[in-house]
Amino acid sequence: MGGVFTKLIPRNTDSLKIELYVACGIWNPATPFVTGKMLLARALAASCRANGKGVSFFMRKGADCLSKWVGEAERQLRLLFEETLRVYRPRLVLHGSAGMGQGYLGAAALHHLEGYHVQTLDLGTLMGDSTRTVEAAVVQLFIEAKRHQPSVIYLPSLDGWSAAVSETARSTVRSMLDSLAPTDPVLILAIVDGPFSSLPHDVRSWFGMTRENRLTLPSPTEAQRDAFFSSIIADIRRPPNQFADGIKRRKRILEELPIAPPLEPRQPTAAELAIQEENDQRVITLLKYRLGPILTELKRKFKRFTKKARTSIQFLWPMKWKSVATTTTIAIQGENDVIDAGHPGAAKRHHQRHPS
Repeated sequence: MGGVFTKLIPRNTDSLKIELYVACGIWNPATPFVTGKMLLARALAASCRANGKGVSFFMRKGADCLSKWVGEAERQLRLLFEETLRVYRPRLVLHGSAGMGQGYLGAAALHHLEGYHVQTLDLGTLMGDSTRTVEAAVVQLFIEAKRHQPSVIYLPSLDGWSAAVSETARSTVRSMLDSLAPTDPVLILAIVDGPFSSLPHDVRSWFGMTRENRLTLPSPTEAQRDAFFSSIIADIRRPPNQFADGIKRRKRILEELPIAPPLEPRQPTAAELAIQEENDQRVITLLKYRLGPILTELKRKFKRFTKKARTSIQFLWPMKWKSVATTTTIAIQGENDVIDAGHPGAAKRHHQRHPS
């Protein structure tokens, strides 16, 4: 039997006074008794865990390497080593009952990873652009994630996403995941609103066979709910004077500042004045062009009204203040001619109306 280990904790090898290589074989002479090689391998893998780190243990028997189909045994071995390499690629899926807060936990994880390049593999990103196919959008997203390492590829609703896209799109995602090197710092973070078993088989294979890449969120118990809301309930029951803002503090006195003077109007520049003068001259020229014919027609039609009216008033003051004679010279318009009111006939009619 053979096992694949990694050099994580040197103290295990120091205590045994042996040097642990990448490959280690455990064997015993031919005997009909069980010697416990598998148990020893399991114990050795479990003892390598420390500081939150550990090794992945894959158990394969000799019968797994034999098959009646040509090339089937080789394919199984190749898949085994590919799965071993894939374990070290950071991938995490959060699943549990719907509505227990997987989305909030995913958002909190992205907030903790602030500063990393994040690519969201949702339906809006894949199907929002009608000029490209879903497969082309997937390839472009992975290219951007590789270009801006370290990066995160976030799938906010993997169960709905896998049901909406085609098998070709899912195969494209699998191919791009396989193209990631084990040393590429690209995190695959997925959210599932339901059990992990509800995903299609090909989608579940993205996260490997180990359960360390899966985080189940169980429904909280009554005691856990009470513990979560206990601090909030305590704050609600607390009187206002026990809060930090309820403590009496000296009121801050703000400095009285004078009112700022109004801004002076902006003075036009020489270029603006020249433009304004040019516009005024253009308007005057347009008015002369439009009003010129009208004024000419008025002068021709009403020429008689262009003369000025003359008015002269003479006051005669007799010695006895008995009468006042007034002489007025005006221009009176007749039907066909202009009659001067200053001739003797007009004065005579005036004298008859006002005798002394």
